[in-house]
Amino acid sequence: MSFVELYWSITSYVSIITQLVAAGICLGIFISPYMPGRNKALKAGAVYGVVMTVLYIMPPRIDNIIAYFIGTLAAFAVMCAEDRRNINQKIFLSVTFFSLRWLSASM
Repeated sequence: MSFVELYWSITSYVSIITQLVAAGICLGIFISPYMPGRNKALKAGAVYGVVMTVLYIMPPRIDNIIAYFIGTLAAFAVMCAEDRRNINQKIFLSVTFFSLRWLSASM
């Protein structure tokens, strides 16, 4: 493997992980108006970012839509654990973020 291929591999890897962490931050910002504390929304976004990063690093690759679903489900679980009120709203926010994230990845 040449240095150019190595540098390209490292750059690609870091770029994707940065995108996943940025998506977690976007999720936290997206749901923060609907959660009673900004800290709780950021926890959900952080969990999404960590879960998606782990799923990306994990050797047995799974389909992208399933990975996005697992990440969104983990964020939904954190939202429900932090605030048990208005579950329907949290379902709507999770489905909306999943759809927007999937569409933006497809574009």
